[in-house]
Amino acid sequence: MRRALLFVLAALSLSAQAIELKPFTASYTADWKQLPISGTAERSLKRLDDQRWQLSFEAAMLVASLTEESTFRLENNSFLPLTYRLNRSGLGKSKKVEQDFDWTEKQVIGNDRGESVRLPLNVGLQDKSTYQLELQFAVAAGQKSMSYQVVDGDEIETYDFRVLGSERVRYAARLARASGLPVLTSGGLHYGLPPSEAAIMADSLQRDHGLTVRWREEASRTTWENVVTACAPCNLKKGGRTPKQAHMPLHVAPIRPTSWHLQEHGRRFPPNYLHDTWRDWLYWDVELEA
Repeated sequence: MRRALLFVLAALSLSAQAIELKPFTASYTADWKQLPISGTAERSLKRLDDQRWQLSFEAAMLVASLTEESTFRLENNSFLPLTYRLNRSGLGKSKKVEQDFDWTEKQVIGNDRGESVRLPLNVGLQDKSTYQLELQFAVAAGQKSMSYQVVDGDEIETYDFRVLGSERVRYAARLARASGLPVLTSGGLHYGLPPSEAAIMADSLQRDHGLTVRWREEASRTTWENVVTACAPCNLKKGGRTPKQAHMPLHVAPIRPTSWHLQEHGRRFPPNYLHDTWRDWLYWDVELEA
């Protein structure tokens, strides 16, 4: 079976480079105000020894929990899975998966929900966790089409990915040419792993559009708590500085919205309708000429 997954990225492409892994830990929280339910999750990558790494994900809430863990080694820029474990419990069907990747015997041995699994193992075969890390580096390296063989249950599935566009960078290039203003790219690391969003966009603007970025802001965090709307004059005044450096205190501190918040606010704005209250925060409403 073949699974095709299509996605649009804000910015892409770096020249090919050696994969450099760095340990990281990312934590998440979620809550639903209308229900007495909250949840937490953590994703992490850590080095076990000179050759082995461990990628883990844990999520828990009042009614369910999930743990997913894979170990792998990196050889010649290739991810070689060693073990994969998944345990899901709580509401709905529980699920337990164990897979061992035996590179000596060239086979995957394990079980999926009590059913024995035995599959041939070749270079390129991935587990359902490690392939996501490889995909992240492939996108950062500028690949437009990626395909992975992934152990899924008692079968080997093909996961296909295609990059459909880079509209944000393309539009920024057109805006820079039309206005003659210098360019700043902003964006931090993904899960603590390089390259930063700012570096990816700067590289794309230079290589694909011949534009040199004057500033890179690479310390920002892509979180709800680190973003606010601003009108054009205030945004230009702030530039690449923090609000504190620009002496521009926030009127309201940003928060992470709950699903209830999003639903309530979404009801006020019909699809494909620009509300009048947003006009001061939008810089243009016409197509720019290159």
